Amino acid sequence: MEAAARELAAGTGPASVSFLGPLPMSEVNDFLAGLDILVVPSLTLDDGWAAVVCEALAAGAAVIASNKVGASICLTEPRNGLVLKSTDPRAVAGAIDEVCASSILDSELRSWRMHWVRDHVSAEAGARYLIRILRSVDGVAPRPEPYYADAMTL
Repeated sequence: MEAAARELAAGTGPASVSFLGPLPMSEVNDFLAGLDILVVPSLTLDDGWAAVVCEALAAGAAVIASNKVGASICLTEPRNGLVLKSTDPRAVAGAIDEVCASSILDSELRSWRMHWVRDHVSAEAGARYLIRILRSVDGVAPRPEPYYADAMTL
């Protein structure tokens, strides 16, 4: 798939497309902070949750990911990005075009995504959600909405 993506980028894509390969962990946060869009077109479930999706959202980047990535559930919120309908290189390119043509890359939404991650998938948000689950098990409170639901319900 990488070869096809490189060919497509070279023939029709913007000059700013980069294929970097692995980065040292010490460079990841700075790299993600400079992204407009992170694309994670996983073909298998081998990527599991794909923490990079949440890391990119925390840095303000929009994300495009396949449904093979567990964190793609965070993309049910359309301001965060979108889930690929297909991992065919042309479909991936089409998804990138769609995000670029939308308002999702606006600086206001970049800031919104940073707050969304803090409110929904940070360690603190996870702890709040766990407490709410435990309270529901004890019968003290109803079962909470999923952690990725609207921030106002957390």
